Amino acid sequence: MVSKHLTWLKEEPLPPEMFDANSKYESSLSITGDSSNEISENECTGDCRKFYHGKCVDINKQDLNKFLMHGVHWICPSCRDVTNNTSIVIGTESNDTDMESVPSSVTLILKDIQENLRSLNKKYEDVMDSVNFCSNQISTFETAMNRMNEKIASLEKVNRENVNLKIEVSQLHTKVDLLEQQTRANNLEIQGVAFKENENLLSIMCKIGEHVKCPIAEADIDTVYRVAPHPSSAQQMKPIIVKLLNKHKRDSILAATKRLRRESNTAGIAIENISKKLFINEHLTSKMKLLLKNTKEAAKSKNFKFVWVAVIDVPHTEQRVS
Repeated sequence: MVSKHLTWLKEEPLPPEMFDANSKYESSLSITGDSSNEISENECTGDCRKFYHGKCVDINKQDLNKFLMHGVHWICPSCRDVTNNTSIVIGTESNDTDMESVPSSVTLILKDIQENLRSLNKKYEDVMDSVNFCSNQISTFETAMNRMNEKIASLEKVNRENVNLKIEVSQLHTKVDLLEQQTRANNLEIQGVAFKENENLLSIMCKIGEHVKCPIAEADIDTVYRVAPHPSSAQQMKPIIVKLLNKHKRDSILAATKRLRRESNTAGIAIENISKKLFINEHLTSKMKLLLKNTKEAAKSKNFKFVWVAVIDVPHTEQRVS
């Protein structure tokens, strides 16, 4: 028997049913039937396990209110001296104790504890379900994020390739324009000459050469023809394109034309029966003409006096986006 030793401090009376012979409360005390408040015999629950007459050990009916309840036992004076205990021992029997002998208040407390444990277990299961659900959602989200990152990486790769392709296309356009301009290295573009039926362009070119004091023979000309003006150009007359046999002859005609314009201090050249305002320029590509136009406008806004054209082949370095 495992015992917890206490000193009885309260002297409150016990309920009447504790004195009923058929009550569920048990005691090792026996009470006499008379009103002498004496108890006939009492068994010691100490080591001696002897029976003592109540009067001999000073136990009366009033003392019964102190320890006459289930689990409360009396110890004789001899056993108390050996164990140094009080006369009252609240003992807990072994596991063989019947649950029916447990007070109803304790049973209710145990049932309440069990209910609380079941509620806690249910809440724990709910929490674990929520945790598992959140874990699955996070796994799904991570999978979606990984797929999204892969798509973003793929799009970034495509974007880099697109940028590289744009750079290559721009470089190819520049190369093509330079090649086209090189094919025009021997060409002159003459503007301001009105179109006439049955005109002789070779004869016109020879008269222009005589006027600028740079004679042009028919043998110097490879081909001569008119072309439609560019849609963005304000010039409505079809310009004349002259392809000379060599670049040196072309440069000589341009130099003579510029010298004559400086001497006459006029914007154009007037030639009788040909044009009142004639211009002789290099035969530029559309891209070069646009560049020359923008350059002239910028030079005019900044009060620059001269603008000229010099076509050179500038080596370039390919650019790529990695």
